[in-house]
Amino acid sequence: MLFPPAKSNSHSFSPYFHLPATPGNHLSPFNVGSPKTNQNVPAESRLCSICSTIDFHDYFCREVNCSRAHTTPQGYPAAGQSALRLGLVEELLERSDACAFCRLVIQAICKRRQVHRWTSSKQLAEREKLKQNKTELFVYSYMFANDAGMDLVDRSSIASMNPDNAVFRIGIASRTMSNGIERADPFQDQIGVIQLAAKDAHKIGKSTRFHGRPFNNGPVDIGLAKYWINICQDAHGKLCDINSTIEPEEDVKSTRPKELYVVDVQRLCVKKLPPRARYVALSYCWPIEGAFSTVRSNLSALEAPGALSKNEFGNKLPLAVQNAIQLVDMLEESYLWVDSLCIVQDDDMQKAIQIAQMDSIYSWAFLTAICAPDRTDLSQTMYAGLPGFRSSTPRPRQAIEHISGLTLMTAFMDVTSVLDYGRWITRAWTFQEHMLSPRKLYFTDTQMYFQCDAMFCEDSVGERASTLTRYYPGSNLFNKDQFIDNPGTDFGYCLIPRRSDIKLEVARRSCFNLLGEYGQRGMSFSNDILNAFQGIMAIFQRSLNTEFIYGLPEIWFHDALLWMGTTDPVRRKTAKLDGKTTVMPSWSWAGWHWSSFGFSADEFLEKTVRPEVDWVAVFMDGLKTKLRCAYKNELGDLVTQDLESSRNIGPMELAPQSILEARYWNYAERGTRPQWNNLDYLMCWTSVASFILTGDCISNERVLTGRPFTSRQLLIVSDEHGRSIGYTIMSEKWKDENIQAPMAFEFMLISRLKSKPNFFVDLDHFSPKDWAYVVVMLIARRDNDKASRLGIGLIHEDAWISSPKITQLIKLQ
Repeated sequence: MLFPPAKSNSHSFSPYFHLPATPGNHLSPFNVGSPKTNQNVPAESRLCSICSTIDFHDYFCREVNCSRAHTTPQGYPAAGQSALRLGLVEELLERSDACAFCRLVIQAICKRRQVHRWTSSKQLAEREKLKQNKTELFVYSYMFANDAGMDLVDRSSIASMNPDNAVFRIGIASRTMSNGIERADPFQDQIGVIQLAAKDAHKIGKSTRFHGRPFNNGPVDIGLAKYWINICQDAHGKLCDINSTIEPEEDVKSTRPKELYVVDVQRLCVKKLPPRARYVALSYCWPIEGAFSTVRSNLSALEAPGALSKNEFGNKLPLAVQNAIQLVDMLEESYLWVDSLCIVQDDDMQKAIQIAQMDSIYSWAFLTAICAPDRTDLSQTMYAGLPGFRSSTPRPRQAIEHISGLTLMTAFMDVTSVLDYGRWITRAWTFQEHMLSPRKLYFTDTQMYFQCDAMFCEDSVGERASTLTRYYPGSNLFNKDQFIDNPGTDFGYCLIPRRSDIKLEVARRSCFNLLGEYGQRGMSFSNDILNAFQGIMAIFQRSLNTEFIYGLPEIWFHDALLWMGTTDPVRRKTAKLDGKTTVMPSWSWAGWHWSSFGFSADEFLEKTVRPEVDWVAVFMDGLKTKLRCAYKNELGDLVTQDLESSRNIGPMELAPQSILEARYWNYAERGTRPQWNNLDYLMCWTSVASFILTGDCISNERVLTGRPFTSRQLLIVSDEHGRSIGYTIMSEKWKDENIQAPMAFEFMLISRLKSKPNFFVDLDHFSPKDWAYVVVMLIARRDNDKASRLGIGLIHEDAWISSPKITQLIKLQ
């Protein structure tokens, strides 16, 4: 039978774990885990002479030898200079047979990374023998969670925190010796973590919350997943409820997905979703050989009850889809949405409708199950199921030791780090599926994770934490989405603004960060470049009352033009937009093939950019509309003319009628939004100047976004007098193909930058001052007035004003 009764594998989750009643026992019956997860731990073990000096009770009650003045590259508090030296890795390996803590430290190091990168103690020993500079290990403890919240502005201060709410872990720090000599410089990294078992937390006067939970290497406990979902429903309320994000005056029904096909997991067939019924969505990677899908020719057959239990269809389903059907049944839900079965793949009209409402599909999903195996050959085939779901799937085993009356165990990584080494995180379609889903259940090769406004996982007790709880990055309970709307954090913004009252600057930063993240994803079909981001764009469109023009937000169009690619570009000729194959413009990031692209955040978007031209969109039917762009300063106030210290750099002649007569799009009058897939070109009245590129560069190490751009070049721009007046950012390949000798290129004015950029050239001739930096676009002519975008750059305003220019109507295609 293709789908055996799922209930036979459903583990009834019992929240009770019995402990003797002791004065220090704060255990709630809803903290530790099911009987299935509680393993027998080793008996009391011996310690070596070094480890026997450690007061483990003290280490789990406060920070010991921790330096708050420094953090590791992962963001953890670093070990202090007084941290206890355990010895060289080779020495701990020798002592690990007799010393339980040395053994646990070695296992914590071996199992710190993703499962497929785990190593054995034997492999670790062989690697250390080959090193000329040996690795020292040190032990310290640090606060990893605090339910009272932490001072996110000044993380060096923990004086205001209630120690009763704080939980501490033991960190293992490393330092490389230099020619056999111990170094006094700061520790390099935290390479291992050890946690206290929840069942022993009462022995140090703590509750079980945030402490370790052992689990075996059998299949995941779906009963535990149901428990997490129930907590979310009962305790989180509006934080995880899609209805709370809808504007009061907006009809909630209008945001629900319409005409949605789902899989009925009881009747094993495809059908239309009943009104107001809830469903579980699946996010997974299609197998590289393709996936069985619904098409017009088999739709009727798939709608027949039992269709998916027949060999004709069921045996063709990828194992991930088969497992998802079983999962939904085990969760006692009725319907599953999975793209391959619930979108009629060869019906262009139906497919366009479903893609256009992808934001609603995942936002309204009761739960999204995510299939995220490690990046192996098997993970790309139809035989890759939900990791850990089946009993035949091997699962990692925690290292556990019983030391000084306490049960200690290793801790796995956070879900973000685990996902980084899987195929799922690299795909374009899964990006919006992840970002739009309010509740996510991850199946990984490490363990099962649940993410909503909170984060739960199998190997630590995270249930019943308040929304004020803060965890350090990289820890297994860390949920970076908690910090997206808090400007005091340094984790960046990736907030999807579902309400119109969001601060514009937060929405702006979020938009460009989301685009930058999306730009690093890959896709099987190049034409999907905009379709796979359509759901996120739709939410920005509704909440900010703006348009997306080939992937660029109209409200921040002047900023959005400043995108850059990280590799050698190849033009993308066409892509799907609103169900139509359309020619892609050169001025959009979607008009190029990149391995990744980004927005020049450090150079431009962190500063105030003031537009110097007005953009008008011209459609193929002759309609025109002026782009409605917002321009605000750092305080969010509207900027008028705050350029007293700067000179006029715009066109001196009056713009032609084709520009002056353009008006903003009137929705009430026209009754519809612009048909951007019918756009012919953008035009602006601007100045164009020619400058020299010699091929000389400023630097090719770190450009704009702070990431290494080894293939990008900051090409020095020179004027007719040979002075270095600015730079443009292009690929090394473009430079080699286009600049064999000094050559003149055309640059058009688009905006100006307020503050001094990170890189500039001839400061002897050009003084730094506010608003003195002209943002230009390097263009290539197609006809006299038609041009395409090649790149962006900066030129000092004094050089721009003194150079020969022409004022012209440019049609950008």
